[in-house]
Amino acid sequence: MGNKNKRTLPGITKAIFLAIAEIARVGAIAFSRRSLLEKEILIEYGYLPWQINSTLRRFERSGYMTAAPDNKLKLSPKGQTQAARYTIEDIQAPPRPDSWDWKWRILIFDIPEQKKWAREMMRGKLREWHFALLQRSVYISPFDCVAEFEELLAILRLNPYVHIILAESISASLERHFISHFKLSEFFEKET
Repeated sequence: MGNKNKRTLPGITKAIFLAIAEIARVGAIAFSRRSLLEKEILIEYGYLPWQINSTLRRFERSGYMTAAPDNKLKLSPKGQTQAARYTIEDIQAPPRPDSWDWKWRILIFDIPEQKKWAREMMRGKLREWHFALLQRSVYISPFDCVAEFEELLAILRLNPYVHIILAESISASLERHFISHFKLSEFFEKET
């Protein structure tokens, strides 16, 4: 029985972080254990109330949350980072398209040092989505994933620091390099 509870904890941890992230998204800064509306949904998913409360207490001990004198809970910066990590984990890049629109998405960013954690999460997603490094803080992709990327930026609150440029052409040497890098020659074959 002890092992069964240990197996469910990672699931409940993610579920609670996602519930708390949703609360933060609608504007609530603090909440009490009793007022966590998502608690009912978590119970419907099969988590027991004692598991939810135990996880919230563990969050406090681990520094993910702080408790105010009025018994309200608030995500700490460490908790905000973890909530963002769980939230962006499920954002997937669209599948490789069957055709290429012959345009380049160039992503440029200058993110302040105090948001380093968000910058590193964004870079991780760029690598996962097979963006290529053009130069420091500049990435490139031939494929349209702007909608997914804008969702990522909103979650990480990086919109003011990141810009996406849609370019119809780049220098010939760069184009040759990136056509090879992204294996775009298959699109030339389809055109002929």
